[in-house]
Amino acid sequence: MRNHIIKSYFDKSRLLTLKNANYIKHFTKLFDSLVDFDDVKSDITSRILSFGLKRGIAKIIFNESGLLAGMEEIKYYIEKRTEIKFINELQDGSKINKGICICELHGSLQEILKYERLILNVLQRLSGIATQTNKLVTKSFSMRIAATRKTHWGWLDKKAVSIGGGLTHRLSLADGILVKDNHIDLLSKERKKAIKMILDSCRGKLIEIEVESSDEAIFALDEWHYLYALKPIIIMLDNFSIQDANKTIMKIKSNNIVIELSGGINKQNIAKYKQTEADVISIGALTHSATALDMSLQFA
Repeated sequence: MRNHIIKSYFDKSRLLTLKNANYIKHFTKLFDSLVDFDDVKSDITSRILSFGLKRGIAKIIFNESGLLAGMEEIKYYIEKRTEIKFINELQDGSKINKGICICELHGSLQEILKYERLILNVLQRLSGIATQTNKLVTKSFSMRIAATRKTHWGWLDKKAVSIGGGLTHRLSLADGILVKDNHIDLLSKERKKAIKMILDSCRGKLIEIEVESSDEAIFALDEWHYLYALKPIIIMLDNFSIQDANKTIMKIKSNNIVIELSGGINKQNIAKYKQTEADVISIGALTHSATALDMSLQFA
């Protein structure tokens, strides 16, 4: 049962595809804003140098090894918005070694130069996220790694996490019920009273609730089982030490409960947290502190 809950609640990657018109709209709008910000129509350097209608071939080169991501989206956009011919054999998820050419751009030199920064920004950022996620997934072994909504690039960042082997978590506030500290504190100064009110109002729907102590976790679970018998629930242990997480998990773990750890977990300490029996670890740094993978555009 836990695997089914994790798949349905934490993995929305099925929506991050070119088959989904909303996804296309999402990244197209983002790319349009980046192009407008760069004011590509007024590229004064290319105009002064009089490249005019000259045509050529540019290659995108990986300057460090990593996992490729963003190719599908940037190719779709470039082919829809420009006259550039985008040629690639390598697909997202491919492991690329340093020095490898991942694609070629055929077309007007002036147009390639106008869109150079957008192409590199997309591929570098998303490949960086995918690579970093994959390293953490490898470190955590059987424990699942999830992103958060702490991201500037929204669904694109989530897609890169998925390519790296991580879980997307919610794509938006509409994706699932996640009750956090602010929800609890706004309802009542007595946190247990607020938790009881929240669980009672959920009417047995799948819910994730954030707790800040072992006592709260046990209380929330007991109250849930009292109201809804053995219906599944997700408990998020927020900012728990490894010791407290272990103790709490031992007390509440069962087949109809999914346990998520969140807060303060990073590449330095994730190996220790993998010793717990949590089901999912969510890490905001996957996206809000992503390091771009080094790439360059070179003309043939």
